[in-house]
Amino acid sequence: MIKGEIQAVDGGHRKGFGALHDETVAVVEGHVRRVHQVIYRKLSGEALNARRGTFRDNFREGVEIRNGVIRGFVRPPSGSMGFALFQEFGFSGPVTVREHLRTVTTAFGRDLLGASMRVTIPAHVREVDYPAHSFMRSAVAEVEGASPLTDELHLAAEWVLC
Repeated sequence: MIKGEIQAVDGGHRKGFGALHDETVAVVEGHVRRVHQVIYRKLSGEALNARRGTFRDNFREGVEIRNGVIRGFVRPPSGSMGFALFQEFGFSGPVTVREHLRTVTTAFGRDLLGASMRVTIPAHVREVDYPAHSFMRSAVAEVEGASPLTDELHLAAEWVLC
């Protein structure tokens, strides 16, 4: 998070304060847009290989202004936060698998030739060791490395106030 505060505005710069606010919003919007583009690219093949693109195509970006605070965001699709966290940070530990049906089509190395069977697999616990596939943190780091937001905000302030 990057925080900034304007402590004093003298008489000569009061008119520029509204322009500074507008320019700050524009800078944050541009930064958020670039982060979203990098996330899209990473989900298309660099970090995850999207098959259908449902997860990748439903990310939302925007800028919220509340109580004088300008906040940019890029959010995964609603209902996919668990999947996003699982991919971003990875997971290592036990997972409970609920009871389910499995269709058996081969037995002892031979096909059952149309006589497939449905077998109930009881609930069980299995160990998962899934590595992290960072797409959000690495996207922010990549955009910040190329064009830091603080530098862009300083340039916007100089342009408006000078």
